[in-house]
Amino acid sequence: MNIEHLKPIPESVKKIIVDRYDVQAQVYQNQTRYYAYLDTVDGELVKVTVAVKQDQNKDRFYKQILVHLLHDKKTVFVKDCARGYICGYITGWYYQGLSDKRNYWEDDEWGIYEGKFGVCARIVNLNYLHRTRYKYSGAVEYGTDNVLEYLRIWEKYPQVELLSKIGLGMLAYRKGILQKAAKDKAFVRWLSANREDIRRSACKQAHILYAYAHHITATESDTLHFFRKDRLDGFQYVIDTIPDDEYLQLAKYLREQNVSTATYNDYLKACLYLGLDMTQSKNRYPHELKRWHDIRTLEYTSKKAEEEEQKQNRIAEGVKQMAAKYGFLETGNDDYTVVIAKSKKELTIEGEYLHHCVGRMGYDAKIAEGRSLIFFLRLVDEPSIPYVTIEYDLQKHRVAQFHAVNNNAPAQPVRDYIEKVWAPTITRQLKQMKKAA
Repeated sequence: MNIEHLKPIPESVKKIIVDRYDVQAQVYQNQTRYYAYLDTVDGELVKVTVAVKQDQNKDRFYKQILVHLLHDKKTVFVKDCARGYICGYITGWYYQGLSDKRNYWEDDEWGIYEGKFGVCARIVNLNYLHRTRYKYSGAVEYGTDNVLEYLRIWEKYPQVELLSKIGLGMLAYRKGILQKAAKDKAFVRWLSANREDIRRSACKQAHILYAYAHHITATESDTLHFFRKDRLDGFQYVIDTIPDDEYLQLAKYLREQNVSTATYNDYLKACLYLGLDMTQSKNRYPHELKRWHDIRTLEYTSKKAEEEEQKQNRIAEGVKQMAAKYGFLETGNDDYTVVIAKSKKELTIEGEYLHHCVGRMGYDAKIAEGRSLIFFLRLVDEPSIPYVTIEYDLQKHRVAQFHAVNNNAPAQPVRDYIEKVWAPTITRQLKQMKKAA
């Protein structure tokens, strides 16, 4: 196409700008606004962008600044227009006498830009297409939003005409939908029958295709995909209990019950812990979820508390039995006495006094399970005051750790006693006990 063959702005276009669009806009002096119109140059449909400005006398000045071609989307003809650093695109008006200074990029001649270059401008003469071979393309019904790109798609996928004419022009760029429509006439009928629902949906291609394939509405498909993506993250009980093909039913159920996925996840957790049959509909989808959530979580909490109490009782009894079984290991000398821990209470007192974790980190359970023994090393002169705590590993027959206050290492004499006297003696006695058994 020869840009020199571009005709001046038609008077009909100027009249539409003045009578219709400038009336709608709040135009003030020296404001530049942009419009576009369709025309044909050397047989090629083009979109011409026009800049409009008024001087102090309210006289309007028009200039063509951009020309986009239908069949060459990479080439843009540009005149006296440039990208601004802050405000998008800017237009020079030096040659129209509206500016005293010429910008370095102004020369009142057409240049070529390779790439994306375009001012946001509404097409004012869209009906011009009725005079071209594109009159049945549906582009007029589609509107002015990038109509050239729409026509490029129409030339490849004529099915887009139907989408536009039934009000689904927003799907014009969904290649998968266009390909499906080209191959499946039933899909085209489904789109037409469900167009109102599709317009209410998020119009996502994957959701629409899924809706058609699974015989549900587009809005239901949106709900399902949203539920899968954003509402199941971290809710493992829902994921483990509810199959994928039931997610839509679950999403609708939760919406009807006006509860969150977190609440339902807690409900499932309680039900599974209580051993309820979750294949039964009355358990899976109770009529009053909030009420049954409260009931089941209370039952869950009560059962957990009861089991925890029983567990602690078992541990306490285990600690007591271990203390009785290994009580013969209590020993000492003129400086130190070493006694065995006999209860959780004693461990707690020891840990609180010495500021370490022996009373808080499950050491009582390790004792009850026969994995460790805890001993308290005290000074002979102060037998009731915690001094050093020792953990002895019954499985490896060695001292696992020993600490004084704040997890510090005890004084060297104490360390020597534990490592060179006490530990060897204890280990020898335990091995003899094991051999005798």
